[in-house]
Amino acid sequence: MTDTVYYLSENSVATLLSNIEKNKDCYFSTIKSFTDMVKIKKSSISCTGSLSLTSYAPEDDKENALKVYENLKNLSPKQASDERVWAYMTHIEAKDYTYNRWIKGSSEEDVKRRIASRYFLPDIRSLKSRNAISRLWWLGHAAHKVTPDAPNEFLEVMLLEQDIFASVFERPTMETNIGILTCIYKRLRESFEKGDGLLKREAYREWLKRLNFEGGVRLLDALSPEQLQQLVNDLAKNAIEKMN
Repeated sequence: MTDTVYYLSENSVATLLSNIEKNKDCYFSTIKSFTDMVKIKKSSISCTGSLSLTSYAPEDDKENALKVYENLKNLSPKQASDERVWAYMTHIEAKDYTYNRWIKGSSEEDVKRRIASRYFLPDIRSLKSRNAISRLWWLGHAAHKVTPDAPNEFLEVMLLEQDIFASVFERPTMETNIGILTCIYKRLRESFEKGDGLLKREAYREWLKRLNFEGGVRLLDALSPEQLQQLVNDLAKNAIEKMN
């Protein structure tokens, strides 16, 4: 299974999700497999080979995002929103990575919640920022849209803090609008280079909260790129001043 995108049947996903506790040993095992528990289907979408993710630390997310997107770049955004694809990846092809990155070392009371959010897509936030593999694809996808000639530069900034990434990608108003995402990236990069205080958690959370609010009351798509950047910059300035 190296040249084609595979996915689980809808019934297989539902069965796995409802039996997390029963299958807990399999999630923790490097020997046991989910293969005999599920129905695997073959799509008509090609990929560029077997997905090999062997680095598990948060600081490896940049490299892994580039790997996942390169491997699955033939997926359309609609296809990349299908839980069945990512459930296959987390349970079959990237099972070891998912466990080592997100489950290993979890407390007993936290394991079930983590499995539900990292192996499945229980809600819309999970697609872009929680599922172990889909989050990497969407990061890579955004990087190739915002900085197509140097996607690693976008990832370097967006992954300065995991919380920055989550704060942006869990807000559809921002992540789905490449214009807004580009302006956010430019302002974050400026702060990274100048050290103006925006990268403090309280500051960037306030900034992104206000920007999300503006997206709910104004038609940001109607703004020119220059006007949008000015709005993003002004809100950043206000957030920094509020924290001082």
